[in-house]
Amino acid sequence: MPRRLGLTLRPALKSLILVSRGARINRPKARVAGVEQIIKNDQLNTTLNRSLDSGSPLLLAKLIGSASLEQIARSVAALHRPASFDWAARFGATPPLPDAVPPPVAAPPALPPPSVAAAPPSCFKCGAGVSKGIADYCHEHRSRFDGLIFCMGCQRGIGPKPHPSAGGDGHGHDGVKVAI
Repeated sequence: MPRRLGLTLRPALKSLILVSRGARINRPKARVAGVEQIIKNDQLNTTLNRSLDSGSPLLLAKLIGSASLEQIARSVAALHRPASFDWAARFGATPPLPDAVPPPVAAPPALPPPSVAAAPPSCFKCGAGVSKGIADYCHEHRSRFDGLIFCMGCQRGIGPKPHPSAGGDGHGHDGVKVAI
């Protein structure tokens, strides 16, 4: 703590609750201790000046600078020790076993080396290059396209495959040969 004239200055802590200038403060008619400490933020200077004016002249001798205040705050913060709780015991849970190891996470598939570029997708039927969006569409509808990639023009000639319970051989043929 700071010292003046050989005396240790003891802080006099007073709390204020600041609310927005546009906020409405409804004070009760009955006297409630501490309700006068709720003020609007634009009244802070006025409240501090009124507190200094109404106090004794010795109050001014207790004022300290911002550097001294920072030093006090740092020393108080250095004394802080976070509390530790045994949450498992508090709620009646059993703590995890120390030798319990979480299951390994599957590694993502290895990417090809940067020197080997993947070939751009192309149509299985006509060999034309297709965009990634068209290739993704064919993969999403792999049952219709037998897992192959077709350009939009070639996709038009491939109809939707019937459900196996609807008859036919399950490959889109109902005994009728279709020329594409």
